[in-house]
Amino acid sequence: MRKIRLIWQIFPPYLILTLGVVVSVTWFASSSIHEFYLEQTEDELDILARLAIQQIPRPVSTDNIEAINRFCEKFGDTAAIRLTVVDKSGVVLGDSDEDPLKMENHLKRPEIQAALKEGVGRSTR
Repeated sequence: MRKIRLIWQIFPPYLILTLGVVVSVTWFASSSIHEFYLEQTEDELDILARLAIQQIPRPVSTDNIEAINRFCEKFGDTAAIRLTVVDKSGVVLGDSDEDPLKMENHLKRPEIQAALKEGVGRSTR
């Protein structure tokens, strides 16, 4: 009977253990980085939203759609984001990427519902 060398008795279990640890650490690091990225993005969007609120043309109503839409386009281009202004009934008053007059009512969207209830709404797509 042929003897198995000591290295071939020790190497496979350690290789499997090492690969398992590497996969686990990679998965954990990836999850942590993804979560951190989402938190950073939310924080940046909160700051941009506060800036937009201070600068948006008044009154924020259907009577001022043209000025609000121009503001959204300019602010969206400058900040490299999509900005949509919606009134309390869900009517889109301005959007940086689309024509607000052709957009559907946003009232049923989860972020709008949350904003109406809590003051701030978020939705990740």
